[in-house]
Amino acid sequence: MRVLVKLGGRVARDSVDLVLARHAAGDRVVVVHGAGPQITAELRARGIEARFVDGRRFTDAATMAVVRTASVAVGAELCGALGPQARHLVGDGIGLEAVRAPELGFVGIPVPCRPAAIEEALEASCIPVVTPLAVGPLNVNADEAATAIRTLGRTAS
Repeated sequence: MRVLVKLGGRVARDSVDLVLARHAAGDRVVVVHGAGPQITAELRARGIEARFVDGRRFTDAATMAVVRTASVAVGAELCGALGPQARHLVGDGIGLEAVRAPELGFVGIPVPCRPAAIEEALEASCIPVVTPLAVGPLNVNADEAATAIRTLGRTAS
């Protein structure tokens, strides 16, 4: 069975254990993670004010640099916790597409997709860990990225 798990930026040990248990049981698990708390903390450390528009993070160029650094670090940390079967995939590097939301700066709303890198990782019995950045680069909400990634079965092109 294919299972997609979305983990927030505050990844609990129980969540890692659940992913590992499902993988050990033979499920093909895909993880999409957030990094909200880490992004906010790093913005604060750099003296950059976090701005929100209707509850969504506005992302200018300086914020985007922080989003990338913090998000990739969370993905790497999560992969470390999951062990050698985890494969870190950064969304803009695997072709995660999004439609830019201009009122939010460098923020994108992801479109449905099935990146080949995820399929390849699953075929290799790995756990793909997806950092939610889209081509642009664009900052993408992890919940929306998880919803957009199609992992159940294959479709004809």
